[in-house]
Amino acid sequence: MSGLSQLVGHTSGVAHLAEVSATGKLQVVDSAVATALAGSLSVADSAVLTKLGTTLGVADGAVLTKLGTTLAVADGAVATALGGILAVADSAVATALGGTLSVSAPAITASSLLAKDAVSVTNSSTESTTALDLNGARRVCVFGNLNDTSGSIKVEVSRDNVNYFGSSEAVIYVDDTGDFFKTIEMDARYVIFTYTNSSGTSKVLTLNHSFKA
Repeated sequence: MSGLSQLVGHTSGVAHLAEVSATGKLQVVDSAVATALAGSLSVADSAVLTKLGTTLGVADGAVLTKLGTTLAVADGAVATALGGILAVADSAVATALGGTLSVSAPAITASSLLAKDAVSVTNSSTESTTALDLNGARRVCVFGNLNDTSGSIKVEVSRDNVNYFGSSEAVIYVDDTGDFFKTIEMDARYVIFTYTNSSGTSKVLTLNHSFKA
């Protein structure tokens, strides 16, 4: 072997590390070096790193299987926003995201009741509706007729349908025709409506209430 073709000298019992072949290419002949190169290769050249930053080829089947699918981001703005690596491991989530996200609102139901139907209320007596369970409703509408134009209907609320409390802010007043109407917002669960007759004569009460939940 020519001294020009031999890159590394040798002594007795030590193999060549590398030599130049007849075509002028570097040939590795030392098995230890070849084994090392067949494993991990660290690249420090910036030109090579730049090239790898543009095109990355993955040939290992195990890696491809782990990735499961191919994630392609073509929009530069999106790619910049993502910044790092986006990984979706749960197949159910991936499948759901792959379709259309929709939100369904529960149906709204209305409850309406004729609580008092032309009930005669004698003088100095009180007439109350049965407790109305509003459950999750936040507003209740009260309307009807009372032939006591100076009278009013008291609103009382409760959290347990046992202890009731009134409020001057929620009083329902009757107009000069005897009709009344009021929408009341509240957070209490139970409500009753009460009329106390202090007119001196009997009066007639018709009361409806309605709410949506």
